[in-house]
Amino acid sequence: NTFAASLIELVPQLAAHVDEIPEIASLLLTQLAERGEVPPRRFAVGALNALRMHRWPGDWPELQATVKNLALTALEDEILAEDVSRI
Repeated sequence: NTFAASLIELVPQLAAHVDEIPEIASLLLTQLAERGEVPPRRFAVGALNALRMHRWPGDWPELQATVKNLALTALEDEILAEDVSRI
């Protein structure tokens, strides 16, 4: 049982779990960096708040794709709220 599979079971619809999104996004970012899929990054508090407030019509794979995209396109080591506003 992989971490991803566990998350899919725990968080089927993101809209129902918005308060958990910052923690999950941070975990995903760490895992993506550890696997070498993205450069090492961290979320600014404002970015995590923006992720929590974002309208999430999808499920866990949408969050994972968003986190990966943010990590790949951020201009700094810290992902900012401005970065999240572009999604």
